[in-house]
Amino acid sequence: MLRLKLAVMLLGVAQAATAQQSFLTASPIPDDAETRFCYYDGLAHSKGSVIAIQTGERLSQAVDGNAVNSGGAVREVEAQQLIECAVSDDGQFVWQQLVTRFR
Repeated sequence: MLRLKLAVMLLGVAQAATAQQSFLTASPIPDDAETRFCYYDGLAHSKGSVIAIQTGERLSQAVDGNAVNSGGAVREVEAQQLIECAVSDDGQFVWQQLVTRFR
């Protein structure tokens, strides 16, 4: 009787380990997902998504219409680049630059 209880207990542990292992290897990410999205900063973006990224480029801009060198009020603006997720001719998802703007 003791052997039977021990065998049942070991069988239960083995089944639980198998279930846990299959749970850990299951992925919610569909097959070939890396080829069906554009990725930026660890996030997946679908076709047509537009994002703005900071380029780090700065520009001095006159506030009141005066030249920057005339001593008038000046503000610093930073460049942003707008990019769109698109599909290339060979079917790859790629980022395409739309415009660079200063804000």
